[in-house]
Amino acid sequence: MPDGNGGAYVFWEDARSGNYDVYGQHIRANGTPDPAWPAGGRAICAVAGDQTGISALRTSSGHIWVVWNDRRDAVAKNYATLMTPTGVAEVGFPLSGIVIDASIPSAQSVPVATLDETDNLLVVYEYAFTPTDRDVYGALVLINGTVPWKGALAGSGVNETSPTITTTGDGLFTAVWVLGSGTVQVQRFSVFTGAPVGSSQAVSLTGTFAVQPRIAKDGWGGALLVWGESVGATTEPYWARFYNGVLTPHGTLATTGQLSLVMGDMIETGPH
Repeated sequence: MPDGNGGAYVFWEDARSGNYDVYGQHIRANGTPDPAWPAGGRAICAVAGDQTGISALRTSSGHIWVVWNDRRDAVAKNYATLMTPTGVAEVGFPLSGIVIDASIPSAQSVPVATLDETDNLLVVYEYAFTPTDRDVYGALVLINGTVPWKGALAGSGVNETSPTITTTGDGLFTAVWVLGSGTVQVQRFSVFTGAPVGSSQAVSLTGTFAVQPRIAKDGWGGALLVWGESVGATTEPYWARFYNGVLTPHGTLATTGQLSLVMGDMIETGPH
């Protein structure tokens, strides 16, 4: 992750203790490790059980959010911490992070994270509501370490999987996920409460088999979506734009002629 000064913050799963822990390091613009960080990396979370699925985001003030999936207890839950540029936890964040939602009893999947307009952390993830029913849950973690809301964003009784998220700068965030095995769904929610804004909409075209949705800001107040979708015997990449709750015309990105595909990540590069 860029540090804003030509260097980078790097985070990894580290097994030096016998289980996977969260470690980080700051590499300066000249390619050397930052002496303010330990030479072998700083232990961000080194408790019992595995800590995996790490994501990191830099705030406008240069602080760093780190979020991960944590098995320190019997059931996997998601944790987060906010650090200074020297890798020290901010006030309000205990050593080894805060649990984002301890109220739900079953396993949580690896979180997907973004920042709101004031550098608070938004996360979405799959929650194993029952052994055969996975739902989309989310939460907002403030920079003071409190969690004003958390809970279900999509839970229809059919599997909701592969959620991802972006904000659009208007007090709302947009989440996209796969419903069952057939459709990609998109919906807006309030950043401040997690309440839905409007209804979820089906994005995918054929309704037969859709996978791996991705979303990013378009730089103009909307969002661009991509996903994979079955077309006959092949799986092709598709795209759409979502603006002000409305889907605009969309179609294929390419004709691959392949049986399967793996979607890459999407990032915003500014208005173009």
